[in-house]
Amino acid sequence: MQRNAQRHGASARPPCALLDEDTAEALEQLITERLGVAIPARERWRKADDGMHVLAAGLYGLLKADGFEHSGGVIQEWLGRAAHEGRLAPASLHASAARVLGLASEELWRPSERK
Repeated sequence: MQRNAQRHGASARPPCALLDEDTAEALEQLITERLGVAIPARERWRKADDGMHVLAAGLYGLLKADGFEHSGGVIQEWLGRAAHEGRLAPASLHASAARVLGLASEELWRPSERK
């Protein structure tokens, strides 16, 4: 995650700030979907900040799989459970993000071509 942040010029931000931001973005996507005003998740994160928010896409995918948008809860508790269960490990997050973004896992961290 830190390597991706540095590649996108966010090296001054601590990794926890990226976790906080991407968690908030995942929750915002769930909320805007419930309200019927969301940009599709795949489109949102493939375009936003040159694809930097892979973590947000991964968290969103895991939250959707758990039905968090229907059950709700305390996000800190959900994160704690997910971490304890190993669901926040790179392999799990990469697979979740790949499904949301419609990419192969190995393509998640490649910077896009600049025009």
